[in-house]
Amino acid sequence: MKFRRRTWAIVGAVVLAAAVAVIGPGCSALRAGHVLGDALGPASALAGRVVESEERAPHRGTSVRVRLAVPADGGAGPWPAILLVHGAAQGGPDDARMVALQRSLAANGFAAGSIDLAGLAEFRMDAEDPARVASAAAWLASRADVAEDGRVALLGISVGGAYTLLAAADPTLDGKVPAVLAFGSYADLEALLLTWMTTASAGAEGMLDPHTEGRRLVLVGNVDRLVPAEERDAVAAAIRATIDGRPVPRTTGLSPAAERVVRAAESSRPLGRADAEALLASMSADLRSLSPSHAASVPRARVFLLHATNDPVVPASQLEVLRDELASRGVDVEAHLTDLFGHVDATDGESPGFFEAWPLLSFVGGFLDAAED
Repeated sequence: MKFRRRTWAIVGAVVLAAAVAVIGPGCSALRAGHVLGDALGPASALAGRVVESEERAPHRGTSVRVRLAVPADGGAGPWPAILLVHGAAQGGPDDARMVALQRSLAANGFAAGSIDLAGLAEFRMDAEDPARVASAAAWLASRADVAEDGRVALLGISVGGAYTLLAAADPTLDGKVPAVLAFGSYADLEALLLTWMTTASAGAEGMLDPHTEGRRLVLVGNVDRLVPAEERDAVAAAIRATIDGRPVPRTTGLSPAAERVVRAAESSRPLGRADAEALLASMSADLRSLSPSHAASVPRARVFLLHATNDPVVPASQLEVLRDELASRGVDVEAHLTDLFGHVDATDGESPGFFEAWPLLSFVGGFLDAAED
């Protein structure tokens, strides 16, 4: 999702000092503290500790861009590999938060790829994106100079987390994905978007308000599937004007479908359930295909689900649905709720104490361990 950066250091010097004293330097939770601490700092501070390149991963006759970062120190690869999948944030893998996370993983001993899903960065819900993730993961796993033992873990943020769960179930990745971490992800995309459109929300400071901004971004990102081709430019212009707070250009003679989209974008009031369902009807099949709760198969990997307790964008109840659905289908799944994040951005405030941070660090450390298994 698209959010403004929030500042907060998850691991201060006091926490790290306590961790070293209590659990020793080899603990996975301590390593998670280093990874998260580096990731929440400026990406530029890590540039000298990694080697970066731009790559292309093949996908069904085309290719997808993958940023690659590996450790600058410690000799040649391969290394334990992790593929990052961004959410619906402008910039995609080039978003400052994604760059910092990728560099942090590389600086702490991993080969980290970061896929570019260009449509998702503009809120386009493309049913082909999980397959693109699977292709990029298979390509990275095939790089004997990069990926240790021909395997790659997956780490997805928000929408990207759901895509990693779907990609990990792809049979082309059998035996190649040891672990998946989905952070702030949903179970059912259509149900989530219907909630955005039909439920009033006050939003949260510094974060996307799903009821207004989220609704409009979804509409403009998928306008080509919502209105006739000859009306797309006019409807998109009207939605963008609403988003920017500019006067909305008026057009006459719009089709009922186009009128429905423009009205929904202009309104700041909740839509009726029937109106919201009619709005999304043309996308329903794609939305189901992008929903882990409707997937025909499940990941063949350990799954780690991380979610903010008071997530204002994707309700924490989505974690419970995902956990129960995956567990009922035989997936080895662990879940953790944290008060230290909003949606996928750290909350403002002072660094937490050691015992406050420990559950999160232990959980993330478990994923990092599993990524190396």
